[in-house]
Amino acid sequence: MTLKWMVDRLKMGTWTHVTNRLYHLKKQTCVNTQDPFMYRRRKADRNDPSLTRRLRMNNKIFIRALSLAMLFGVTCCSTCPPTQRVTIETFALNLPRNVDLVKQYEMEDFCLYRCSVGGERILDFYIGNAPDFPQRKDAVSRITHATLGGMGTENIQFGSKREVSREVLVTLLSGEWPRFAHFWYFDLDHQRSELADSIINSIKVNSAKGSPISVSGQ
Repeated sequence: MTLKWMVDRLKMGTWTHVTNRLYHLKKQTCVNTQDPFMYRRRKADRNDPSLTRRLRMNNKIFIRALSLAMLFGVTCCSTCPPTQRVTIETFALNLPRNVDLVKQYEMEDFCLYRCSVGGERILDFYIGNAPDFPQRKDAVSRITHATLGGMGTENIQFGSKREVSREVLVTLLSGEWPRFAHFWYFDLDHQRSELADSIINSIKVNSAKGSPISVSGQ
């Protein structure tokens, strides 16, 4: 028995092992190409009763969660009132269709508007060049700065667990008249205040200056 004969036998055994592994891999479907033994493990797992019960329970939980999510989404969409785009001078607002917008005063240098639902006031706003901001002088220290629709704002919000008040001064981009839009509401419950906030937060620059109030469906 020579050393050359032993080396040749070892080479032949190694090659035989490799070819056998390739033959078995060819006969099975491997989902994970990085792990050629995944198929065998999955086949063994299918025979595990405890794993089968866990998989069935997880499927039931997933189906229930998906059903609840779909139901919640449908409910939310059904309770959200449709909106319309309202253009006022140089800016525009999204106004829910259950909200009435009325121009209360129109002077040479300013206009006052009111938003109401069922005759109940939820929001007032002023457009002009000399706003009285803030109306609540004791709240000056609470002023914060932010951006709405690409325009700078000064914001004041205060209240209690049941009622909320807010004032927002928006610096418009017109440069001439009007230069400011001042929104405010006082002592609203959380549902009404959220509706008023949705109107305020929807403000955007109107590229084409139109009539004082022009309504278009959205």
